[in-house]
Amino acid sequence: PYSVWCDSGYQTDSVYQVASEHDILWPTKGFGSAQDAGLRYTQPKKKTVQTRVIGEGWHINKLQPGNLRRVDLVHVSADHWKSWLHERLSISKTADGAITLFDAAPTEHLDIAKHLTSEKQVTEYDKARNRVITLWQRIHRNNHWLDAAYLACAAASQQGVRVAPEQRPEEPEPLRMDEWFGGKRR
Repeated sequence: PYSVWCDSGYQTDSVYQVASEHDILWPTKGFGSAQDAGLRYTQPKKKTVQTRVIGEGWHINKLQPGNLRRVDLVHVSADHWKSWLHERLSISKTADGAITLFDAAPTEHLDIAKHLTSEKQVTEYDKARNRVITLWQRIHRNNHWLDAAYLACAAASQQGVRVAPEQRPEEPEPLRMDEWFGGKRR
């Protein structure tokens, strides 16, 4: 892999230490309504010395934790990416951009289904911003695979992966009778 994103909310110092030793590991911090601190993500408007890269619902900030060499922290909009993930899980499995699970008996996917549905999407009116916002509220405690899945989607975005409509080959115009044999009659 070119990029591995790791939630730095648990054992932060260890994650930073390993990231300082391996260039493909990127510590992350999710910001959203269901996160522990309940802090919402704020997308930077432009790059700065501190903010190195800005993507869709994520940005990378430069850190200097202790005496470690380079460590960048990826700030991620948990609400945005959970919505993005659930949209792709909810559409037809044959639709462009669908995310599917491998074919198995329904009980095979019970554990991941519990994690993916451990939070619910709600819409609220934010008086301070005078707009409707989408939030995720925790229903069950075990949401680890939901967090891992939305981080994988955001990491794919950072690597340039995009949902694109399937390119179907154009059907050629039907030939007229006089064109069947290169314009020559047989």
